[in-house]
Amino acid sequence: MDYFLEQIRTDSRIPAKIYVDMTAERRHCPLHFHNNLEFDLVLEGSITGVCNGITKKISSGDFFFVNSGNLHETISDTANRVKTVIVLLSYDLLKKYCPEIQQYSFCIPAGSEARNKIQLLLRSVGTLFREHENFYELEITAVLESLCLILLRECRIRKTEINTPLHDQKSLANIKAVLAYMEANSAEELSLSTVASQIHMVPSYFSRFFKRVTNETFYTYLIKLRTCRAYQELMNSDKLITDIALDAGFLNVKSFISSFKSVYGETPAKYRRQHEL
Repeated sequence: MDYFLEQIRTDSRIPAKIYVDMTAERRHCPLHFHNNLEFDLVLEGSITGVCNGITKKISSGDFFFVNSGNLHETISDTANRVKTVIVLLSYDLLKKYCPEIQQYSFCIPAGSEARNKIQLLLRSVGTLFREHENFYELEITAVLESLCLILLRECRIRKTEINTPLHDQKSLANIKAVLAYMEANSAEELSLSTVASQIHMVPSYFSRFFKRVTNETFYTYLIKLRTCRAYQELMNSDKLITDIALDAGFLNVKSFISSFKSVYGETPAKYRRQHEL
């Protein structure tokens, strides 16, 4: 997946991007946001999800939910293998039935009937997507439309009912602009001062602002961003490790190997060999 301001292309006949049975012993998707609604259903193991600064541990059978535009990140439990169904639901599908959708957000309380129904629908999506039977796209679309119906009827709340201080709104807008810029330019030579200038902050203040909002230093986040992008290339191409490192923005392959090993527990070459299909 591509992250940070994530540009999501839905599957051609399905109004969502779907990932099924992703397995990893270590995985961290750094702070990012996108327009799609995200549902991460845990089938095995557990994950930690962070959304708008709130941390939640999601165990097998439950799901992590993210509203459109919310800043979030996910971290897999390193003690166990993790299997998930990830559904990135098209915002346009909701807008099709509710043109004023931008006025609303969604709340799916733990233990609610709506949450139980959504969990079953997500399981169904995962099964249909994995089995790929004739006309599976049509069947998945029908399930997703049922999911939309539950969201709109049972989980919709006006954004005016959510109290967000004005200064927090400004901070949110600024950090989103920064993350989008960093994602678009992560392979380039990015400095603290260059990124700070994008939101007209002096570097010293920006450094404190970035740490306060993301709970990461600027350079720590940048390395995680580049490592995550390199991971995608490593697992989805036959490029040389050196080329992957340089394409992701690392100055040399040694720094990439060190960063990768700190996240995934193995060198890139060994990890690729162990997880080859």
